[in-house]
Amino acid sequence: MHSHGRRVNALLWSGCPGQSGGTALANILTGKTAPARRPPITHYPAGYLDAISVTDIMALHPHAGSLGRTLKWYTRTPVLAFGAGLHYTTFAPR
Repeated sequence: MHSHGRRVNALLWSGCPGQSGGTALANILTGKTAPARRPPITHYPAGYLDAISVTDIMALHPHAGSLGRTLKWYTRTPVLAFGAGLHYTTFAPR
């Protein structure tokens, strides 16, 4: 561990946040919003890849041989839906 590592109480990684990332990060650091995860994609169950044809990328709608693709046409329960929120904290801003 780096010499000052024992004095670090928290670490916030923002990845590649895009053009509004600076504002979002400032809102988190000032307590305006709590850190959360909002996935930009739908997370499908493990068996999803076995149930669709990976070569037929134009088969968006559910039909025989395909469960449907993307959040618009996939009708079963995803592991984590597009835009579903997971908060990483239990604190409230004071």
